[in-house]
Amino acid sequence: MHLPRFLPIAALTAATLALSACGADAGDGYTSDPAPLSAPSAQPPSDGGSGAPAPAAAPAEGGAVLIARDTPALGTIVTDGQGYALYRFDQDKAKPPTATCEGECAAKWPPIIVDPEGKLSLTGVDQSLIGMVQRSDGTSQLTLGGWALYRYSGDTPGTTKGQAIGNTWFAATPEGKKAPATP
Repeated sequence: MHLPRFLPIAALTAATLALSACGADAGDGYTSDPAPLSAPSAQPPSDGGSGAPAPAAAPAEGGAVLIARDTPALGTIVTDGQGYALYRFDQDKAKPPTATCEGECAAKWPPIIVDPEGKLSLTGVDQSLIGMVQRSDGTSQLTLGGWALYRYSGDTPGTTKGQAIGNTWFAATPEGKKAPATP
């Protein structure tokens, strides 16, 4: 893990925050809409209108965007720049960071893959809690509080349908903890 590579990004994060105009709408379901950071090249590829999110199979060209957002049922959780809730998996480990969702699991729960040299934009998330874990395929997965981050393939922006699935998947809070299973 090359965590120090993220440290120089603090200046880029501050510059991005200063230069970002209003961002994309967070979608339905959130009670507050903090101004997301601009990440024009990090938009998911077109899905042909199916409404299904594109899996995070490759690092986003615009870098990683994490935003703390308030939700009616779960309180404050972390989303990506498009408003998709980010989840942590109880079968993973935070110390040391370990990502165990592979194969069919990763198809249903796409990991948040990042370029170790890429940009990092944060709103309401402490940079000191951000890291990476190397996956078995050699890619780097973003971590928060040591926990690997994923999206749920059944979500759309502004939804948290993956919350408490199998009592092992939970939306991530800005501290890297799991959001409560019930309000």
